[in-house]
Amino acid sequence: SVRLRSWMLPCALCAVCCGVCDLGASLLAPFYPDVLLKTYNGTHAGVGAVFGASALPGVLLTPFTIPLMARTGPRALMCSTVVLQGACIAAFSFLHLLPPSSTTPFVAASVALRLVQGSAAACTETAAGSIILRAAPDEAAGSALGVVEALRGVGSLLGPLLGGFLYDTGGFALPFQVAGGTAALIGVGGFALLPRSSAGEAPGRSASIARLLHIPAVFAGSAVMVSVAMIAISFLDPTLQPHLAQPPYRLQPTSVGALFTLSMVGYILASLASGPLARRVGDV
Repeated sequence: SVRLRSWMLPCALCAVCCGVCDLGASLLAPFYPDVLLKTYNGTHAGVGAVFGASALPGVLLTPFTIPLMARTGPRALMCSTVVLQGACIAAFSFLHLLPPSSTTPFVAASVALRLVQGSAAACTETAAGSIILRAAPDEAAGSALGVVEALRGVGSLLGPLLGGFLYDTGGFALPFQVAGGTAALIGVGGFALLPRSSAGEAPGRSASIARLLHIPAVFAGSAVMVSVAMIAISFLDPTLQPHLAQPPYRLQPTSVGALFTLSMVGYILASLASGPLARRVGDV
């Protein structure tokens, strides 16, 4: 229907794009630390650097994504950066071709790919939020953003489970090939399915949010709350797998991936409830 095309379909595509990209970012948690530590004689600091590299561009580049989006249009920015994330994820599948003595090149290439992937993710998330705020009616905008966050949670939930299973099935390269190829295809499909928007189109409510974040108290409070929440979610990524792979646990990557999924269940449920709850509570 026209209504479905006008806002439900764009919102659904944005949610799928964000969810698939978060899946690709989280799938290496059940096996990558063990590969770096044991096969390439890396350090725990190196593991932390690889996992943290994808978050750094989000902190540094997000303020610049809005001017970039004004030049390219949110559709082009989101879809192209989803394809770029897919390419970065797929490129990880070639790292295992490095010899075990190449510790520094292995870590450096991993960090570089995660930096590019994180930069693309910052653009994807900003563009997806803009598309939703432009497309969804006022009464549905909060719920639509909640669905996007829920799909991101689903991606982060399924990523470790799928990554561990594919690693057990086909080795180091298979998880990255599957996730990277899927993300790239979805990004290309977004070009065909999302309605075209002009680069100079007024950003509407997304601009209002940008102006809101220019208020120091709002920006500082949001930054602290988001940072604490992300630390609580992500600190286990580089540390849990090496611990559970040792005696007495000796868990396989698939089992470790299943444990990672549990932490995201509450995130998904809270995301779905946050939009309607915020609309009812309002400014109270």
